[in-house]
Amino acid sequence: MALLKICLLGSFQAWLGGNPVTNFESNKVRALLSYLVVEKDRPHTRDTIAGLLWPDFPERSALGNLRWALSSLRASLEERPSTSDNAVYPHLLTCRESLQFNNASDYWLDVAAFKESSSKETSIGELVHPAAIDHLLNAVALYRGNFLEGFSLPDSAPFEEWILLQREQLARLYLRSLCLLADYYESCGDYEKAQQYVWR
Repeated sequence: MALLKICLLGSFQAWLGGNPVTNFESNKVRALLSYLVVEKDRPHTRDTIAGLLWPDFPERSALGNLRWALSSLRASLEERPSTSDNAVYPHLLTCRESLQFNNASDYWLDVAAFKESSSKETSIGELVHPAAIDHLLNAVALYRGNFLEGFSLPDSAPFEEWILLQREQLARLYLRSLCLLADYYESCGDYEKAQQYVWR
């Protein structure tokens, strides 16, 4: 199973086995992958996903569009369906009622790595523990820009709201990491580095 690498901090980017994936047929397909991989910890009903991406469509049309988008996503990720009723794909878990990104598949997501690095900080009183600095530096390096920067689905208000919520949460973590780094370098007397993080 080829490694799927997905970057959603900044502009949308994806690689499969080291090669860029550029054959997504539409932004709806990119949106489907983005939502499933970020919200990977639980299955999502097909009705919910269809309503998220095609909120103004009749239910039947929305579900039809979802089937098309899912088929297109599988093709982009070069995945083949199994023959069982509960189909398991390398990166996608699907059944008649629900969809879920396969958390056990071979993938890397910058959002998950960023959250993990930015939350590993430990402190001594008001100061960041020196052992946590590498994690904070990694978090700051991963933050290429706002979540799905420049990406939008104007005909899908629910998806746009989800993007805004993610952007706000991740931007807060980023600012917190910058503040902690600035405080740390100031406490070490490295005012030049501290100033760099303050400016950022």
